[in-house]
Amino acid sequence: MSLKSFFSLFAIFVLLIALAGCSNAPITANAPLYALVVVNQQLQIDVISRPTYQLAGTISVQQVGDYPPNGAIGVGTNGSLLVTYAGSVVNGQYAVSPNTESCSLQTAQCTTLIDGWGNNIVDKTNNHMIASICNNSLNVSQLKCQIAFVGNDTSTVQKRVTISPFIGSVVITPDEKFLYGIRYKTNVTPQQYEVIRFDLAQGKITATHNFGKEVPQSLALAPDGTIYASILYASQSSKANANSGTQPHNQPGTHIEMFTPDLTPNGTFTVGQYPLFLAISPANGGTIALTYASQGPHHIDLFQAKTGTPIKQFTISPQSEDTDTYISTLTNGHFAVTISGPSSFSVGDFIATDSAIQWHKYSGSAINAVVN
Repeated sequence: MSLKSFFSLFAIFVLLIALAGCSNAPITANAPLYALVVVNQQLQIDVISRPTYQLAGTISVQQVGDYPPNGAIGVGTNGSLLVTYAGSVVNGQYAVSPNTESCSLQTAQCTTLIDGWGNNIVDKTNNHMIASICNNSLNVSQLKCQIAFVGNDTSTVQKRVTISPFIGSVVITPDEKFLYGIRYKTNVTPQQYEVIRFDLAQGKITATHNFGKEVPQSLALAPDGTIYASILYASQSSKANANSGTQPHNQPGTHIEMFTPDLTPNGTFTVGQYPLFLAISPANGGTIALTYASQGPHHIDLFQAKTGTPIKQFTISPQSEDTDTYISTLTNGHFAVTISGPSSFSVGDFIATDSAIQWHKYSGSAINAVVN
């Protein structure tokens, strides 16, 4: 063999080793749960295998430094995942730009699906993955938000529907006829909120409800079409007095509001102070799980849908002021609660008949509810 041939073969050998080192092994997990987590300044997907609740693997999404964004994750088909994050702004500039990505268990990697657009809401209908996304404009007048319909394999964006102004919590009917979302009213002072019903086929708003002084936090859609809204603050105070240095005081909310599909008010029921996130399970004729903001009760409450009758309460402990509590409904009708602090998070899978929640602890800080 000539010296030249030897070096050519050696170069190919080195290249193959390098390529092998860059590839990621497929992640295999039984009945997995997925968590969007920040660990050591990296945004990543944790894949948790059940019933052992062991960490089966991770998928790196983005380096985020000291300024982790808000984000959300959805589960597609064939081991595919949809991840979106809103970005984070420091000193008027993006420290992390918003983005929406498709990730794979087979490759343990992510690829950009919608560059420069992202948010913290992912929903799922009968036919699509749905991401509520906004662009990376720092100018409020140029900020645009859309609903992206992504194929269930999360590899293609099939359509994007523009909805403005900014939309907060969003739910979409399984048949994709209507979107319900919380948004700011831009033509009133002080700031007010409303829930809208957006006809996706017509591309227009067909019903609204004004919350007045109330500040809604999240929406949930029951199988019978009832809309539930948690009211974080019952009223907003006026602006702080700059001369006295006093801070505005918002009156805590203590109820959940219900609406028919056309947004006709359909009653309320009383809960603890500062209700935050809602999840609904079809079990037992409809069960609602509710978490609270960190300044509110340190427990999870379960209620009967429609009547709001209390069913059960699960205490959360220990608790710290900077703990975030997220809730989601799993495909088997169970609830999953995620409690996240600065350096660790815990996940519990439970139903109303459980006597207590069994917790499973992991490294990092979760930035949304776990999904499956």
